[in-house]
Amino acid sequence: MNKDDAIAMLVPESLIPHIRDFKGGILLYVDCLVVEDGFALEEGEFVTSVASFTEVMSLAGLVIGPAAIIKSRD
Repeated sequence: MNKDDAIAMLVPESLIPHIRDFKGGILLYVDCLVVEDGFALEEGEFVTSVASFTEVMSLAGLVIGPAAIIKSRD
C-alpha cells in the first residue's frame, strides 16, 4: 500500500485497552475521521446487518426463529 493511499486516525487507548498489543477485529464509530466510540470484538464475534444474517441463515437452510433480546455487556 502506498502511503498516499492511507489515512491515519487516532484511537483513544481508553476505548480499547492494550490496543498496542491487540490483534483482532475492532469496531469504530467515526465522524469526519475522528474516532468517537469503539470496542474490540471478541474471538468469534462479527458484525453484519440483520437482513444479511437472515439471508445467510435462509441460504444455509436453517430455520429462523423468533428474535431474542440481547443482554448488554457488563
